[in-house]
Amino acid sequence: MKIKKENLSDRFKKIVNKNRKKDALIFSNGKKITFDQLDHFSNLIVKIFFNKKNLNKRVCIFSDKNELVYYVIIACLKAGKSYTVLDIEAPIFRNEKIIKTLNPAIIFNITDKKINLKKKNKNYK
Repeated sequence: MKIKKENLSDRFKKIVNKNRKKDALIFSNGKKITFDQLDHFSNLIVKIFFNKKNLNKRVCIFSDKNELVYYVIIACLKAGKSYTVLDIEAPIFRNEKIIKTLNPAIIFNITDKKINLKKKNKNYK
């Protein structure tokens, strides 16, 4: 039996190529995102990852569940990055402890809210 060597990014490309114009995500407000859009915007974020020098594999995401978080998550999967979605409503000390433990290469704030961390993390964007 021949085993295919295929990673998650390869599988996603195949799905996108078959379903380019179909809806990948449909939100409760009626907004729709096609596979093509999901692929395009996640690729832009992947470029950010590879433009940074010595970027480790950890990414933290503050999100209030909007479409941008899906672009970042897919980009992480394509680039082989581990990601953690942090709860914007969680106590500050909890998020600070997670960030200190993970020491992420980059922190995305995909919310309308300002993130209040006691110590500014150099990787916060």
